[in-house]
Amino acid sequence: AASAQVGFVGRPESQEKKLSAPRVNKKEDPHPVRPDKQAPPAEALFYGLVNESVEQLIINGFGRDKWHAVKDKAGLSDVEDGDFEKMQQYDQDLTYKVVGAITEILGLSGEDALQAAGDNFVAKYLPDQGYLDLLRAQGSTLREFMGNMDTMHSYLKRE
Repeated sequence: AASAQVGFVGRPESQEKKLSAPRVNKKEDPHPVRPDKQAPPAEALFYGLVNESVEQLIINGFGRDKWHAVKDKAGLSDVEDGDFEKMQQYDQDLTYKVVGAITEILGLSGEDALQAAGDNFVAKYLPDQGYLDLLRAQGSTLREFMGNMDTMHSYLKRE
């Protein structure tokens, strides 16, 4: 199955959900792959490192040709490989277009695509980029960690 190549962290292959086509319920829903179906605030931005980690996940797990197909489907064919700037803020719509394209190109559900992206970001990308100690210093509980996210982003911008 395609999901086995993605490398879900903490979920054995035998427990993976059956893959399904993405759910698009309403034409006006700009974020059909969001599991909670709640539109995020209009000003929501993602740092480029999120997009870069998704790019690396697809290239390393499925190959450069699949990444190019995802970029084309998401309307990003003019973006060169490796061009996402880590600390530049990108509109969330760009990231959700990429995730939506992943669901179509790779046949993953939106939930599985987002889960794989998150797993890869925390378990592979951030440690590979040298951010593991920084993450550990953000707190020992989820509440502490989330409360320190803005501080962490401010620190990373100065790097």
